Amino acid sequence: MEIKPKYEGWQPGFFEEVIGGWKGEPLVRETQPEYQEREPLL
Repeated sequence: MEIKPKYEGWQPGFFEEVIGGWKGEPLVRETQPEYQEREPLL
């Protein structure tokens, strides 16, 4: 029995086509803000 991957709506080969496809400025992740302390839910 051959097990085939599920594409869950993605066309076969989609990820192989788009990996490395970004040609613009390098993406930069900004620093994250401080964690906001919240009151516990009742």
